Amino acid sequence: TLRDRYAAQVYDVDSAIAEQEVVCAINEGITVALRLGADCPLAPGSVYVSEMFGVGGWEDRQLEELKNAVKCKRCRGPVEVMECLVDEIRRRGEKGEE
Repeated sequence: TLRDRYAAQVYDVDSAIAEQEVVCAINEGITVALRLGADCPLAPGSVYVSEMFGVGGWEDRQLEELKNAVKCKRCRGPVEVMECLVDEIRRRGEKGEE
């Protein structure tokens, strides 16, 4: 599950529109805040990366590129977003060295 794999914490952001935020940690030294819209998981793009922070040498440019790559995939759920993000990191071979 999301909590087991990414130490996820879920927070209610706006109860009027049923929006939630899920904060996850990736072993590669990145913390990701995902925003889940009211239509999640029904609509593509209903989950998006709202914030991303890196430690251990990650540059803002690298984080923004990862965020944009995942955004283009228009994921339906938080697990799908996190899997896409991890796949993208591995595909690029980036762990903060560049």
